[in-house]
Amino acid sequence: MEVGFASLQMAKTCSSPAKTRQKWGPEGALRIRLRLDQMVAASTLAELACLPQVRWKKVAADAGERFVLDLGGGRQMIVSADGDPAPRRDDGTVDLERVERVLVVEITEPG
Repeated sequence: MEVGFASLQMAKTCSSPAKTRQKWGPEGALRIRLRLDQMVAASTLAELACLPQVRWKKVAADAGERFVLDLGGGRQMIVSADGDPAPRRDDGTVDLERVERVLVVEITEPG
């Protein structure tokens, strides 16, 4: 799957091991790198969502295009289906089997 970033700042931070460690600490940086590697290795968002360690869920208040990936320690990676529009099923929900590109929107801290 292709992985992009919603902002230039997020791209720079997540693409640099030193910046990632500085912002989120060694454990956070390790988890972020692992999740990014898993996203690249998956062919679709559905494949990624099947990994038990990802602990994936849809953002309830969202229009159906943002998803939460667990990073451990209360930290979460928010991603969205990248496409205009995102591929949809007949019922209007995002078709995870056809999402082949995601954007990392933000990484949240606990509390």
